[in-house]
Amino acid sequence: IAIFHVLGGLGVILGSAGLGVVVARNLSERRHEFALLDAIGVSSDVRGKIVLSELRPLVGWGMGIGLVAAVVSIIPSMNHLGVAAPVANLAILSVAIVANAAFWSYMGYRRNVPAITDLQRDFDS
Repeated sequence: IAIFHVLGGLGVILGSAGLGVVVARNLSERRHEFALLDAIGVSSDVRGKIVLSELRPLVGWGMGIGLVAAVVSIIPSMNHLGVAAPVANLAILSVAIVANAAFWSYMGYRRNVPAITDLQRDFDS
């Protein structure tokens, strides 16, 4: 059963990295929109908040659905191990998954910020 834990962990890591790729692609397709926001005077911080406010529900829904599935799967073991062991592991894992998804989302955002500012410089010249 340990191999399934390892494979599940790899799946989580690849899924979070995939989220970063999706974010990077989404932002690269929307670079004209962000250049327009920059041209009308919207600061980089506000653009970052816009992107993160769009990503929060995506990560939230993914975590919610995943947590429901995880709780359903550990209910049988709660009777044998006691409630504290699986719930504590699930809580630690949930925080780690959210941190990993946030990291890859941020990396996808930071990777495309220079492209957005370069596009704005092209409009200026």
